[in-house]
Amino acid sequence: MKLNITATIDDTEWLCNAISTIDRRGGGRHVAVCCPVHPPKFAFLKNCIEHFYRHNLNLSADFWIVFSNMQEAVQFTMMSRFFEKFLIMPNEIDTSTRDAINRKKLYAVSELSKMGYDYIIMLDADFTFVRTVDLEFICNRFWEEKIIISCYCSRYPKIVGQSFSHFKNHPKSNKIDLRLYSWLNQPCIYKCDTVRNFFNILGVNVLQDFNKFVWEDFDYLLYAYYLLLYENFKEYIMPDWIASFAPFSETKVLPENFSLDKVVGARLLICSKQMYFYIQSNKSDNEIILVTHLDR
Repeated sequence: MKLNITATIDDTEWLCNAISTIDRRGGGRHVAVCCPVHPPKFAFLKNCIEHFYRHNLNLSADFWIVFSNMQEAVQFTMMSRFFEKFLIMPNEIDTSTRDAINRKKLYAVSELSKMGYDYIIMLDADFTFVRTVDLEFICNRFWEEKIIISCYCSRYPKIVGQSFSHFKNHPKSNKIDLRLYSWLNQPCIYKCDTVRNFFNILGVNVLQDFNKFVWEDFDYLLYAYYLLLYENFKEYIMPDWIASFAPFSETKVLPENFSLDKVVGARLLICSKQMYFYIQSNKSDNEIILVTHLDR
């Protein structure tokens, strides 16, 4: 909900006390949308939350923010006038380097999975919602279909290699094609009743264990490998007329032989802002709910 206040620096003690009383889960909603943030991305996050409410997504999900410390939480609340549920990173987890982004995401997945939600959808602050939809339906469909959408991509070997290193001892690890890249080809949906096993496999038992994750440990690549190896998910490889050597969420130039009709038929839910403008300008029916990387 939006909080209409006029806050000054003198109000920070009141804000700290007020925001610490936010309900952990409200309205019987089964989905938590979550976004870690740091001050340079506050304006993008404000835009994301505005669109979350504009499209009435608060009817099917709660919105959570992950801050590095209480000071940032107060700073964002004063700047944005939004009064959201949030998590503060514990001191045991180092958030002083760029590795913080994946530590914040994974910590949030761990915490939110204990709060009675069925699903968590993880965002980056520079994403935005563009459609009114039942997010619980989207999550249920994802789990029923058990499909990880991937594409051939040679741009990020360090990310793929580091993320997969946590699963290299699995007896079927040789079945994973490391030429494929599944980051942001679909919304990053976690099923909460799998999270405990996911972190057991990653060897996360205490808070300090989150410090093992580095920038190249992309949170949802980790979870995608887990789903493929432990939860009977299958991989759908996008043909190059949808995404040519990059995720659809990063595609800025139309691939050769691009087919808008086939993209619509593929039921993709996420894309780059350049592709979204193209799809909309052609007045094409589509299921896109998230537009990515507004900062690029």
